[in-house]
Amino acid sequence: MLARVAGEVDMVAVPALRRCIDAKLRVARSLVLDLTATRYFGAAGISALLRTDELAAALDVPWALAGSRAVRRPLLVTGLADHLPLHDTVDDAVAAVGLLTPA
Repeated sequence: MLARVAGEVDMVAVPALRRCIDAKLRVARSLVLDLTATRYFGAAGISALLRTDELAAALDVPWALAGSRAVRRPLLVTGLADHLPLHDTVDDAVAAVGLLTPA
């Protein structure tokens, strides 16, 4: 399953994002988060990705993400890029989880 997130991921947007991701993880065989159209990615977004990683592991659902510079930069600076399934492109993320079509 592919989920696209655009715009700003901040403390206002994250509760809805988490509900969406949680619901998708509960029914998906795999999940790709496309954050390539995200313009702002705050600390609440980082928290949401960590929660996604924990829930995906608990549900045994492979997941991956691709992000814009606004997403990649804080993940690289904090070292989380080494611990989260971050990929350079959506196609790479899709391939990593074995998702056949990004639909």
